[in-house]
Amino acid sequence: AAPRVASVLPTDMSSAVELDEPIQVTFNQAVEQGSAEEAFYLRPSEDEGGTVPGSFEWSEDGTGFMFRPDENLALDTVYEVGFAAERVRSQGGGASLEGTAAWQFSTVPAPAIIGTDPFDGSEDAPAYASFTIYFASPMNPDTLEDKVEIDPEPWREFDSYYGSWDNSYTVSFPSEPSTRYTITIKPGMEDVYGNAIERATVVSYPTRPFDPDVNLQVPGAVGFYNADNAQTQLFLTHRNVSRIDLELYSVPARNFMAAAAGDNYWDP
Repeated sequence: AAPRVASVLPTDMSSAVELDEPIQVTFNQAVEQGSAEEAFYLRPSEDEGGTVPGSFEWSEDGTGFMFRPDENLALDTVYEVGFAAERVRSQGGGASLEGTAAWQFSTVPAPAIIGTDPFDGSEDAPAYASFTIYFASPMNPDTLEDKVEIDPEPWREFDSYYGSWDNSYTVSFPSEPSTRYTITIKPGMEDVYGNAIERATVVSYPTRPFDPDVNLQVPGAVGFYNADNAQTQLFLTHRNVSRIDLELYSVPARNFMAAAAGDNYWDP
């Protein structure tokens, strides 16, 4: 059988490929290493010839190799990787390469902020929520923390963490309800290659009021009161509630006993 490319990494049409990621190629059989290296190329898609210089590291059985460019690839660039098919020979019979012989992928873009949560102008941000920045490419966490300013200033310093799985940076601080926050993201945040975001980003949003809440202050699920007292008082706590309507009514003994026994599965 003629040699074919069985797999390639990055895969065809991949995006956000890191600049120092090696190229991996696997064939369906062993090939002449010299012919494969001479036929191989990696170059920006608009180039008509040439290849990025680099080194090859072959598998022991000769069925594949890893190509490492000598220098990082360019940001935000579509690359083509492939072979001059007629020049790649099988190790034994000398047959030429058949099948697909070229693929494309794009590298990570320049560092940029592509979104935040909450977003600028959001009107539905919950109180006590964190603030997350999403980046277009992998970032250097050491360059992030001192670039975030929060107004009004929280009563304590914020906690933060960087998520490499989605290129996000989350700032957790004790936000208050019914408060407009303005968060300034200053220039200078850098990606892992040292490229910096050069423009500031300002995000402004109000937080929601606390959700309404009412709680009867009873010792457990059931409170006991003396009906013979001249006056019986029931205490409750409430938040963001302007009116509370109470009703007094009787319940069947069966329901009362189930509630008093703490049975959470009783059928009311």
